[in-house]
Amino acid sequence: MRRFFVFLGCLCFFAGAVHSQITIAKPAGMSVDLTGFVTPASSEGLLFRRTLEKNLARSGWLHLMAQDASYPITGSFALPATAFVEVRSAGFRRSLTRRDGDVRRLAHETADALVEALTGKKGIARTQIALAGNRTGQWELYLCDADGENLQQITRDRSMALYPFWSPDGSRLVFTSYRNRFPDLYLLHIGSWKLEPLARFNGLNTGGAFSPDGQAVAVSLSFTGNPELYVLRPPLRDGRLFRLTQTPHAAETSPSWSPDGNRIVFVSDSSGAPQLYILDARGGERSPLPLSGTENVSPSWGPDGRIAFVTRRAGVYRIAVYSPENGNVQVLTNDDANYEDPCWAPNGRHLACTRISDNRMTVVLLDTLTQSWVRLLEIQGEWRSPAWSPLLP
Repeated sequence: MRRFFVFLGCLCFFAGAVHSQITIAKPAGMSVDLTGFVTPASSEGLLFRRTLEKNLARSGWLHLMAQDASYPITGSFALPATAFVEVRSAGFRRSLTRRDGDVRRLAHETADALVEALTGKKGIARTQIALAGNRTGQWELYLCDADGENLQQITRDRSMALYPFWSPDGSRLVFTSYRNRFPDLYLLHIGSWKLEPLARFNGLNTGGAFSPDGQAVAVSLSFTGNPELYVLRPPLRDGRLFRLTQTPHAAETSPSWSPDGNRIVFVSDSSGAPQLYILDARGGERSPLPLSGTENVSPSWGPDGRIAFVTRRAGVYRIAVYSPENGNVQVLTNDDANYEDPCWAPNGRHLACTRISDNRMTVVLLDTLTQSWVRLLEIQGEWRSPAWSPLLP
């Protein structure tokens, strides 16, 4: 996998009508009818409805029908940025207002309110996705909403910025940048866009992953020779290091924390091929995961305890999910494309990942229940290394 070999130092400098019909392959949710929801025929009204419909469709829990739906939804949207939503059959009524007049944000909030009211599940409409794109000719980091809209460039390193990872409170991103010709780790503060170095030791500085409490960052550093795992403890910028692994003639990369912060899953090629291991976050003996596949890389430990990863089978890199509780493995992608870098949405149902087909990379959102995917961006350029934010307020 590209990410594993980048960590080893192999550099390759490389997202109309008021009502619209939305369909989802293999729907696994309940149906809703929005024909009774009133929006004005203004640009703001059209924007609100399009955004609401797209959010509900991408939730996976709800799919839209023009009639005979399980839940007819009534209500209205009006300026200044106020939405009233009612689902009589579910006993749900709610009024939402945005004082800042942000129509899209109001639609996100409305979608998440409906998803939670009808399913008891948290929605993902108020989340964002950070990712790397090469629209400028260099790999820079971008930020967009979970529906693929509102894209903005957030780094201007003019080299290569990759592998963003969110802090648990959504206030910072840690990422790998080659802005000084070598891979270093940086912190980017969301909103102010202040950039500060996190790890700039000799050799590789990669794999930055915040702990669930936001107080530590697991990293892969090679200043002693081969890449090993470390934890940066507070204060982060002063570089207090705790070494986790010491494996001569092998590389340890791609750390990901368990939801309780007690364990870390990572990649090591100590067996001769990259495979997944788990160890205590305080160090100690490692345990290999009982996985088939000639290579298993890019782990992402999800909020419900399952681990998403990339497995190489029959020469193709596929997305799979492993359950530590029962040892079950489910392969989610079975087409001819290669996949990289899965990361969980905060709802524990969806994954964002890189899909590679015809030597081009794009980011897709993968529904782990239906095993269907949708392209995140319909924008020129190549896209990779997605990172899904926590649920933002």
